[in-house]
Amino acid sequence: VMALFNGTESSERALRIAIRLAEAGGTSLTVVLNAARDAEVASLRRQAGALTGERPADFLEFTAEDTAQLLNRLRRQPAGQLVLGVPAGGIDDEVISMLRSRSPCPVILVR
Repeated sequence: VMALFNGTESSERALRIAIRLAEAGGTSLTVVLNAARDAEVASLRRQAGALTGERPADFLEFTAEDTAQLLNRLRRQPAGQLVLGVPAGGIDDEVISMLRSRSPCPVILVR
């Protein structure tokens, strides 16, 4: 199970769901840290680590990736499910289209 985490409330909810899915399925957890700037990566890792607790997790770090770049990079990562938080403003049609056409696996959107 792979979850995108950028420090927002919606990404925190997505990570919590991903943790539960990984535990229920006995599968690995990969947390994708998507920071706006390099200086934010360490803080995101601490926040995500606090949420994962004792559960083993792999971390991938990306900086300033837009949706298309991120999905292209994630295609190279094995995952059974990709869990994404839906921001309060929703997800626009272009992003939905990209998720449908470029996601390497099923996508679970968490509100």
